Amino acid sequence: MVCRWFRAPAIVGALSVTLLSWPTAPAFAELSITTRAALHEGFGRIVFDWPALPKYQTTLDGLSLLVTFEKPFEASFDDVNRVLGAYLSAIELNGDGRTVEIELTAELDYRAFTYGDK
Repeated sequence: MVCRWFRAPAIVGALSVTLLSWPTAPAFAELSITTRAALHEGFGRIVFDWPALPKYQTTLDGLSLLVTFEKPFEASFDDVNRVLGAYLSAIELNGDGRTVEIELTAELDYRAFTYGDK
């Protein structure tokens, strides 16, 4: 399980945005994983549930957060869009089937971490 959380600066108020969802992935993806999200006081979390965690890398460039895994996969981001609409304007799996592109609504802090052996 890979978790992501976002913390908005104190001056950022609640945001309402239109969300985009792209639940499809390339045909070469071998694995379908579950994604889920939770909103906590002051931050939101995205969880990627893998049967065994592959290596991954995160990159933040302005309002774009990229999470790239070593293995291709399929996933739906419907729950993430529904729960974290105040933090995200879009989230999708790009054409390589390994990289999740997350467009943030404001400059936020983020932290990537693993939980257990996932």
